[in-house]
Amino acid sequence: ADLNVGDVRHLNFDKDVYDAVLCDASLMYINPSEIKAVMMILNDIAKRGIVIVDRYYESELGELTSDGYIWARDYEKLLAWLGMDVTKLKLKKEDWPESERWSQNGWIWWGVKP
Repeated sequence: ADLNVGDVRHLNFDKDVYDAVLCDASLMYINPSEIKAVMMILNDIAKRGIVIVDRYYESELGELTSDGYIWARDYEKLLAWLGMDVTKLKLKKEDWPESERWSQNGWIWWGVKP
């Protein structure tokens, strides 16, 4: 297994190099003007799919949260836009007991390529 750290907007990997890509509370920092380009990059390097843990909001491109620096968005729509079959799971209070915001708005989405 490989672990790589870098700017998701500028990843330089071959196409379909990883079985899956995991984004855990990281895409919330991507501006709405960049999110579709980032999703396309992730789609290119993921052979089978993408897993996202993040905050939900009904906006596809993102809505700035009350924190003032986090973008919450509807990743189900973005993964479907990539042509993936999407499953989602709402985080519960016991999943993240230290954070009221995560228990209210936290979700896990996984998109699988057909």
